[in-house]
Amino acid sequence: MRDAAVIRRARPEDIGAIDALEAASFSADRFARRNLKRMLEGGRTQFWLAQRGNDALGYLALSFRTGAHVARLYSLAIAPAARGQGLGSEL
Repeated sequence: MRDAAVIRRARPEDIGAIDALEAASFSADRFARRNLKRMLEGGRTQFWLAQRGNDALGYLALSFRTGAHVARLYSLAIAPAARGQGLGSEL
């Protein structure tokens, strides 16, 4: 049996894993690494990272509008090997 995935807030040092998930998930219209880094460090976008051990399985980005109590699902990417396991729903 596989260990369960751990979902946690992403940190700036996770940028490499997030960028790799973005590249593996989107062939076009993907975020550039510098834009991901800016959003991750900017405070208006929350990134959540799913991991199993040291393996990044997926990420979710939520963008919050200043002064609003709603968020927009900005991006969701799941590693090809982790798809079909309900991880997107967990995120």
